[in-house]
Amino acid sequence: MPPAAADKDAVYFERGRAVLDATGRARLLGVAATLKSRPAMRAEVQGYVDASGDAAANKTLARDRAQAVRDALVAAGVAPGRIVLHEPPNLVGADSPALARRVDVVLAEAR
Repeated sequence: MPPAAADKDAVYFERGRAVLDATGRARLLGVAATLKSRPAMRAEVQGYVDASGDAAANKTLARDRAQAVRDALVAAGVAPGRIVLHEPPNLVGADSPALARRVDVVLAEAR
C-alpha cells in the first residue's frame, strides 16, 4: 500500500480498454512535469476496474492500464526507476463504474 500522498491524480479509461485518451495523456504530462520539478518524489501507480467482466481478465486489464500510465510517464521523460507499480488490495474500484475504471497516480517521497 502506498504511503500518504503528497499529490494524487487519477486517469480514467473506457470500459474494457487500457488505451489513454487525450485527457489522460494531458493529465500525465502534468504529473511528469511535477515529478521533474521534484526529484525527491516518485510515482506510485495502481490500476482499477469496474465490477463487470471476468475476474482474471479484469486483473490483466488493471495491470495493462497501470502499464499504459507508466509508459506514458516514461515517454514524458520520467525515469523508469521513479515509477512503482502496485497491485491494489482490491482491483474493483468502489465508485461508480466510470470512476472505478481508473489508474491512481500517487506522488510520494522516494524511499
